[in-house]
Amino acid sequence: MMDQGRQSEQDSYDVVRSRLQERGYLQHGIERFLLKEMVSAASPLRAVVRTALKAALLGAPLLGGILAVATVAVNRPMLGAADGLIIWAWLALMAGPVLFVLDLAAAGILALLAGRRGAMSGDGFRGGLLVGLPLLGYLVLLWWFGTPGLGLAADILFAAAALAVAAAVGWCARFVSIAGVIGRTGEVPARGRAGFAALTMVLLPLAAVLFLLPRAGGMQEGMPPAGFQVQDSPHTLVFIGVDGLDSNLVQALAGRGAVDRLLAAMEGGSVFPTSREPGKQPPEIWTTLLTGTPPQVHRVTAVDEESLPGVATPIRKGTAPLPLAAALGFLLPSRTMPATGVHRSVRTLWEIAGLKQPTAAVGWWASWPAQDNPAGGYVVTDRALPKLLSNAPGDRDTAPASLYKRLGDDHAVETPDREAGFQRWFGDLAAGAEVSRILRESHLIDHFALKTLGTLLEDPGVRSGYAYLPGLDILRTRLLGRTESAGIAGILETEQALQRYVAWLDHEIGSGQRPRGDEYFVLVADPGRSATGQEEGFVLVNGPGVTAGCVGPVLDPVQVAPLVLGLLGFPRSEELAPFPDTTCLKGADAGSVPAIRSYGRRSTPTSGVVSDFDPELMERLRSLGYVQ
Repeated sequence: MMDQGRQSEQDSYDVVRSRLQERGYLQHGIERFLLKEMVSAASPLRAVVRTALKAALLGAPLLGGILAVATVAVNRPMLGAADGLIIWAWLALMAGPVLFVLDLAAAGILALLAGRRGAMSGDGFRGGLLVGLPLLGYLVLLWWFGTPGLGLAADILFAAAALAVAAAVGWCARFVSIAGVIGRTGEVPARGRAGFAALTMVLLPLAAVLFLLPRAGGMQEGMPPAGFQVQDSPHTLVFIGVDGLDSNLVQALAGRGAVDRLLAAMEGGSVFPTSREPGKQPPEIWTTLLTGTPPQVHRVTAVDEESLPGVATPIRKGTAPLPLAAALGFLLPSRTMPATGVHRSVRTLWEIAGLKQPTAAVGWWASWPAQDNPAGGYVVTDRALPKLLSNAPGDRDTAPASLYKRLGDDHAVETPDREAGFQRWFGDLAAGAEVSRILRESHLIDHFALKTLGTLLEDPGVRSGYAYLPGLDILRTRLLGRTESAGIAGILETEQALQRYVAWLDHEIGSGQRPRGDEYFVLVADPGRSATGQEEGFVLVNGPGVTAGCVGPVLDPVQVAPLVLGLLGFPRSEELAPFPDTTCLKGADAGSVPAIRSYGRRSTPTSGVVSDFDPELMERLRSLGYVQ
């Protein structure tokens, strides 16, 4: 009886094979490879699953290849051909399961339809469209919005390649759908005349329509700025960024004497509230403030970056194709690296000002590797202090490079004075050892930035200086995280430590808040990582021609850079937001210079973007609460 059952089962598969051949299938090697399961002794479900696996096996290298092209293009020029091959392998590995699921889903839909109305000619073609259409849409959108500035020829070539890949993957998917229809009904749908060419022609209009979508703006790295003149002005400018400071905190401390100098500066200057979305990381926030461009343009979005095994260059977050992005986060053995400036081609305030005037910048996110400005000046990157503390050799941590040794010598000499100053301000606090340690680390970071900027501003040629103070944000984040488990004593310790630290900042920055007659002082405060959406940051402007006690309009982060450029007498770029419409700065004659098309793009390094210090720096970022 068992032999008779097996013979009957074999006869049924012989019938399926015969019908497939009669309907025009099994004529080519790939078709026989894909539909082999339908003419072998396997259950219908198993046959469909195996067919989907084979289709995914054929399509994964194609999809992985074109995704690798997009990844290399958006991370150019740091990624090369060798990196692209490795990324291709990883992406093909990730694309396989995605295509397998898509093919099975399309086959399931066609099988359900066939179960109601029977097998019909063109069922396979419909299954191919169900896979090819969303795949093509994803590919073109990925390219169109993620890789600006490559030119029309590159866009056309990629669209043609995406069309071919989507058609090829859809052509393979059609046989999975045919297998599903056969398994559901036992009938073999007529082949029809619609093949690969017809599938391509149906997909073509989608690719053409997507070219009509608005394109994310972009310019190539290293593009020089448009010619422009700077308004003659004797004024200098000091720009201080305080992370972790917001209007609510200022109001809470106003009656305790902790922000007296800040309040006096607000009365004597103009204040502009700022508003942004919560949940952003400091590198994204401050790079937006300093460049006047959104994250999709400046490309700095996180504290860290990911690097695949075998690929030295980090792949910036937010640019990887969806399968690779998921893999970087959860599946693949990627390496986490500190954020760098290698992906940022737009210029910061100090780099724009440095086109015409010497500038000084200290401690800003993603400022490594340091680059010299055309007009000279100084850059101290966010990696300089951690390396000095570790006695590590300099590696593009400052510009000029010789500045690194000078900073090291000064740091060693100033350590006793810094420690004495810390004891004067915080030594009497009734705080435990852990709170004192956290306070000391924040104090060290901000003291270094302020002291270094002050030293660099002693150079009479420097026309503007920019320093970033992350200590308050670090302190708030670490202490608030500790308070949850420390009880009432921890709450009191936290309140006391925060109040004293803000008072120290108020004292240290206080001299700048009352600038000399020829100097502008700009203080930018952001709520930091503890922002919940209820807090507001602010921009305080003091200096000649600034209306005292004036409250300006609420600024978006991208409006801060144009405001500062206006104070410097620089023209606004048409790529940036306009100068804020306010009467608070009318007397400063800011924003009156005619706009120019662009400040161009900075050159980005093509090699040496990985440092031996990266692992140690990641540990430091983790200890400061930036990396979980």
